[in-house]
Amino acid sequence: MEKVVPEDSEGEMFCPEIAVVQGAPGSQEIADNVARSLASSRLVIARGHGTFAAGKTLDEAYVYTSLAEHSCRVLILKRSLFQATTEKSHME
Repeated sequence: MEKVVPEDSEGEMFCPEIAVVQGAPGSQEIADNVARSLASSRLVIARGHGTFAAGKTLDEAYVYTSLAEHSCRVLILKRSLFQATTEKSHME
């Protein structure tokens, strides 16, 4: 199973691993994969579809899905910065 490992403090604290599942949108496969992941975690990303979160309230679930978005943005920015720094050092 694929996963996202947050590197920001909030992501590490609340969702240290976010499963990434496969399946065609609207298919039984994706429904089963999301349900299986949510049975043991509060948050899952369905590749090509988006996030699914489970909370005691709708607000709590929203916090988890927002956390996933924030954590993924941090990872993208960090990798972009690393790549730019690496490319710059190769040019010098």
